[in-house]
Amino acid sequence: MNETFDSAYIKDKHYFGDEADVLLKNHYKLLNKNDKILDIGIGQGRNALFLIEKGFIVDGVDPSIVGIEALKKLAYKDKLKLELFNTDFKNFNPKEAEYSGILIFGLIQLLSEKDIKELAKKTKKMLNESGLIFLTGFSKKDESFKPNSSNWTKINEYSYTDNNNNFRTFLDADELLKYFKHFNVIYKWEGLGQKHRHNDGPLEQHHYFELILQKQ
Repeated sequence: MNETFDSAYIKDKHYFGDEADVLLKNHYKLLNKNDKILDIGIGQGRNALFLIEKGFIVDGVDPSIVGIEALKKLAYKDKLKLELFNTDFKNFNPKEAEYSGILIFGLIQLLSEKDIKELAKKTKKMLNESGLIFLTGFSKKDESFKPNSSNWTKINEYSYTDNNNNFRTFLDADELLKYFKHFNVIYKWEGLGQKHRHNDGPLEQHHYFELILQKQ
């Protein structure tokens, strides 16, 4: 995956808003404060900062140098319990069983099928016993994010590529769960999200799923 949100983050300090994801706000008490939480695709930090305010220690991973550098300055200024890594999940290799929870918000739709398989495998190793994954992604019913230009090639009924190592993948919740075979489903929801816009872009509304998974 070559995509980052560097240009978007330069234009807007709160590109995805400044509120934590609804899934996290509603269920963060399920997470264990005794061990660290990993935020894969931390972006500008809205979810990580929410958890830190609640007393959690968070590690954040993101390929966006703009997002990571802004968070480093904030972490230093406010002495936050936040360690940051400017890379993607494929190149991030922490100790096994280091985390009690992993956040994966809005990443699935940017990955290939191969990447999703690797993500499921790596997160299982990263989590400690009974660790949790909080996960969201755009479903097959979402139309607003699907590529509609000739730059993108359809791989199969649910996946596209621009042939530059960028992908769009749309799975229903139950289809995604096939990749996370070694997890139990604690919570599952699928439907239309709230209407919103990024910076001065068009109004958007995505059909997506929410999952909380527990390592078996």
